[in-house]
Parts: sequence; structure tokens; C-alpha cells
Amino acid sequence: MKDNQRLRRGFTDNDICKRCGQSSESAIHAIRDCPVVSGLWKSLVHTRYYNIFFTSNLQDWILCNLSKNMGYEEDLDWSSKFGITCWLVWKQRNQWVFNELWSIYFGLSTARDRGYKKVMLESNSSFVIKLIQDVSFTTHPLKRLILSIRNFLKKDWQVELIHTLREGNYVALSLAVHAHSLPLGLNWFNSTPSFCTDVYRFDSLGVVPLVGS
Repeated sequence: MKDNQRLRRGFTDNDICKRCGQSSESAIHAIRDCPVVSGLWKSLVHTRYYNIFFTSNLQDWILCNLSKNMGYEEDLDWSSKFGITCWLVWKQRNQWVFNELWSIYFGLSTARDRGYKKVMLESNSSFVIKLIQDVSFTTHPLKRLILSIRNFLKKDWQVELIHTLREGNYVALSLAVHAHSLPLGLNWFNSTPSFCTDVYRFDSLGVVPLVGS
């Protein structure tokens, strides 16, 4: 269910897209217009069709892509590529919340196993934080995972859940980028990695670093 539908039915208090945080999550935004996925479409659609592709309403957009080759000349079966891409984008959208919640669960489990008694857990998703804290969410498809996280929070330790903007936690972003160069599995740092020193300074000052800083 899209967030604008969830809002109309009272399942959430806003319909802002959880991936980009910029616009109402209508169907066309979720599949085509969200900045998280629009770049993918731009790499597939021929530039000569950009105007009609990115301005059509949902119904016209679907009909046009099923009847016309909007890709490059070698895309002889564009309708199939279009359909598969829509399915993959929607699947990724649904996995996003699951991945956020699973990361929080795994982080709490790891901290607990290592004996930490005070934990500050930051997430750039206010929606995920609300899912965990708001007990009125009782029918969510990820209910079991949410309840497991809540059970962790009830244990004999102090855990503070904090919502922070992505731009306000460049240390986490730097670690995520660095993780691509590490072997698969859990990689534990007993001290602050050197590459985090500068970005930590930006975070502590509340300054957004320029690209290449």
C-alpha cells in the first residue's frame, strides 16, 4: 500500500515518501518520480522521450510504454523491460523498510551480545522510529520484527532511539561507503577509523561537507 493510501485510511499521519522525504508517495512517484529511482529510468529511456516519459500521468504512462519503444533502438522488447523494471522498483521500495528495521534489530542484538548498557541508536527514517515506538501499529506486515525490537528495548539497559537527517550523520554515511571494501560479515571497529575523523568534525559542528571536502 502506498503512503498516500495509508494516510487516507488513517494508518499513518503523513504521506511523504520514506525513501526521499520530499514528496507525497503516489503510485507514479513511487515507481517513476522518486529521486531514488528516477536515475535508473533516465539510464534506460532514450533522451528524445524524456519529456513524455517523465510528465505523463500514471495511466497514459503505462499505456505509452506498453505500446511504444521508449528505449534505445536495440531495445526490441521495451514493454517487457519496462514491466520488469517497474516490478523491481516496487520490490525495492517494499524492502526498504524491512532493511531499515532489520539493521536496527541486528545492531541492538550485536550491542547486547557485547555487553553494552547504554546505546544511542540513530536512524534517518522517522517512519521506522515511529513504527518501533508507537504501539498503535499492530497490523503492520513486519509486526514480528517490530515486536522483537521492542522486546530488546524492554531489557535491562538504556537505549535511546534518535531520528537524524542523513545530512546530519556523515560518519554513518562514510562507514556505509567504506563497508563496500570490507569482507562480508560483521566488521567491528574498536577505535574510530581514521577516515571518519574529518566527517566527525563536520557532524559535531552541524555542518554539511561539500562533495570532495
